[in-house]
Amino acid sequence: MLQQIEQFRRMKCDYINAFKSEMKLKFIVLAAIVLAAAWLAPVHGRTGLEAAKYIENLSNNSILSIFQDRNGYLWLGSYDG
Repeated sequence: MLQQIEQFRRMKCDYINAFKSEMKLKFIVLAAIVLAAAWLAPVHGRTGLEAAKYIENLSNNSILSIFQDRNGYLWLGSYDG
């Protein structure tokens, strides 16, 4: 009986160690992907974002919805319209 308990403990430790190794590998792969994406991202030139020019003319400071039409304009919806 004691041998079976000891064998079970060893199997449990082996399983936990294998799981930890697998998680470390997944983390390393994910970190490599994130770093590669950050490195390959455009650094120079236009990013497609522009500052809002008329933000002070909004009827309310809380934006509830954002919609982009076919022409690329962004429409912002607030509490007061």
